[in-house]
Amino acid sequence: MDTLKNKGDLLALALGTGIFLCLYVFVQSGRWRDALYGLGIYGLLWGLYFFQRAYREEKRAEKMTRGDMEDFSPETPVEGVLVQKVLEARKAQRDQETQNFTEKQALGHYLLRWSHQMKTPMAALLAWLDAQEIEDKNPRLQVFKMEEYLESILSYERLQGRDTDYVFQWLDLKSLLQKSIRAYAPAFIDKGLSVHLDIEGVEVLTDGKWLSFLVKQWFSNVVKYTKKGGLTISFREGVLVLEDTGIGIAREDLPRVMDMGYTGYIGRDYEKSTGIGLYLIKEIAQNLNLDLDLESKLGQGTSLSIIFPGESYRMSH
Repeated sequence: MDTLKNKGDLLALALGTGIFLCLYVFVQSGRWRDALYGLGIYGLLWGLYFFQRAYREEKRAEKMTRGDMEDFSPETPVEGVLVQKVLEARKAQRDQETQNFTEKQALGHYLLRWSHQMKTPMAALLAWLDAQEIEDKNPRLQVFKMEEYLESILSYERLQGRDTDYVFQWLDLKSLLQKSIRAYAPAFIDKGLSVHLDIEGVEVLTDGKWLSFLVKQWFSNVVKYTKKGGLTISFREGVLVLEDTGIGIAREDLPRVMDMGYTGYIGRDYEKSTGIGLYLIKEIAQNLNLDLDLESKLGQGTSLSIIFPGESYRMSH
């Protein structure tokens, strides 16, 4: 029966049977009109059969293209083998995805545990510096940088997990920024950079912890890529603007500079560039429902605009 499933064999069978039927009717009736009439009806029936077969095969092909194999009924041994191989490959892919997810989750838990454990010796080091009354700023600055890197690792891992809890509430924007500036004061002072904060009477509806982390990621870039001058922070018509006097970003790098791991021109001249800071800023902004606008020119500084939706900020004056 498998032989008859071939279209060529079916056509040959139909043609042969049709000729036989035509001759038989002619012999019985003696009239070609009757024979041709019977042949026409016979041909119509075969035409309907081939149309129905083509339609069914088209639907089967669409089903196979979609990969909908679970309830697919093979009609030939070859199709049976093909379906079995596809189902086995799909199961292997699912198993691999499950294993990758489990391994990634385990790695994430390890990084979180390791990062928290690292905070203990750093706190002990700062306590020892205080106890020894060591005023040298460099050791304290290095500990500060270590804390900054650890916080970046923790935040990156939380963002990848997508299970971070966000608590939105109305916050005084100036107070939030002042706390972030104080946290980075040692780095700004070490580089001799100024910070001018021009914000009064602004409240924003946001998650304070994550907005503060976003801002501090930008501070980190300012400290790293600014040799003189500093940072100006202002708020106008729902837009928080952080403008620095750093080395700037090449025009061709602007479209991709917030992609994970992309360093561009900066990466060629600054080996310590990791390409993760601006990526974290972009991810956090998306989670906080904030838009970003980045403008920059090489040698003339960079401006980051954080755009708040109309319903998420209010002015008290």
